[in-house]
Amino acid sequence: MLPKSLQPYAKAIAPFTLTLVAIAIQWAVTGEYDRAELTTTLTGLSAALLTYLVPNRSVTVDLEGEPAEGDETTLGTPVRDLFPDKPQH
Repeated sequence: MLPKSLQPYAKAIAPFTLTLVAIAIQWAVTGEYDRAELTTTLTGLSAALLTYLVPNRSVTVDLEGEPAEGDETTLGTPVRDLFPDKPQH
């Protein structure tokens, strides 16, 4: 369990931590911080930032094929209902 101060960042901690580990390993192997390490840093930190910015949202799918009440997405909607003008095979 994370401390309360880190809980808002929980899903971004994994890519951030793995980026730090990858940079440390690369640096230990090559002995210098150069273009490869910089690329890993930028890619990993961008992934962590993007992960943090994507909101958490649960999606409810009714296995009977109809959207759950109040669900405005098309998840759970049968394909035949998405394209009513297209002939079904």
